[in-house]
Amino acid sequence: MAHHDLSPVTQADRFHWQATAVRELAAILEAHAGLPAITWTVGPGGALSGRINGLTGSADEVRATFTAWRDALGLIEPVGQSVAGDGSVIHLRASARRGGVLVRITANVFVDDRAEDAGAEASPRRRRTVRPYVGPLPRPRLRQGSGPGQIL
Repeated sequence: MAHHDLSPVTQADRFHWQATAVRELAAILEAHAGLPAITWTVGPGGALSGRINGLTGSADEVRATFTAWRDALGLIEPVGQSVAGDGSVIHLRASARRGGVLVRITANVFVDDRAEDAGAEASPRRRRTVRPYVGPLPRPRLRQGSGPGQIL
């Protein structure tokens, strides 16, 4: 549903674009089941965004995951990389159109300067274990003399 005129974009247009992106994502995941799992998002305009979490491994592991996905999908990495002001984070990105869908992948590579200065491999970031809360939910407190729906 291409809009070559200036008619407004409808919910049906957005639904169509997202459904097309979901079909493309399903094809990508089926064809590349051996690659490391990454986070995928389908945007309202039908773009696919893959995100490699830079806190889950060493800088080398994050780069390897990014490179594997980039190469498998035939994505193009822009010339140069953006680097955080202090040089501690390198932002990687690549994109291309696949099956009429814009596909992007991004990664933040956290650099350990001390390890690089010593000539050693960058050490992995400290991983923080997050445990979900599984206890009972606290009951909302009601004001004295208040009726239903008037939560403190």
